Amino acid sequence: MFLLGRPSCYKATIPRERKIIMRKRSKLNSRIKLCKNDHDRRGMQDKVKRLEEQLKESHRSERARDETSAVKAIQKNYKYFFKYVKKQATVKAAIGPLVAADGEVISDPQQICQTLRSHYEKVFSQPKESHIIDDPEYFFNSTGQPPQLEDIDLQPKDIIEAIGELKVTLWQDLISSQQFS
Repeated sequence: MFLLGRPSCYKATIPRERKIIMRKRSKLNSRIKLCKNDHDRRGMQDKVKRLEEQLKESHRSERARDETSAVKAIQKNYKYFFKYVKKQATVKAAIGPLVAADGEVISDPQQICQTLRSHYEKVFSQPKESHIIDDPEYFFNSTGQPPQLEDIDLQPKDIIEAIGELKVTLWQDLISSQQFS
């Protein structure tokens, strides 16, 4: 597939070894669904776990290679290094596979829903009778007027200190940006 304005050399590709491992894992997962023998199913699940460990190791080694190349490039191409650092600074939250209490990986959507529902029932509780708000207007002191900042104690010396800190950080940023120019 060709995308306009984007050369094919920038296309993200999955390494061949990783594709092979993912293909094996997919085939094993489909065989696990059809398997009726518990002993065989456990053996296949163990193989899937080993394949997932191989995938994790493949990702770790790729990250290590990327980091090494970014560090080597810092002298010649510092923009590449900082682009790499910025990419690593953003944390992507991921949800892992659901594992039942017996250690079995859950892949059936019905079972996933039941497991999540039971977990939420355990975690979330009903509020205590003594903590239920009967009159929200009185509780939140809603008078119909917009909220005002009256409870904040702000002195002129606090503002001067904050400005002083701001000048220091701006100065530090200016110095650090000039070092790389």
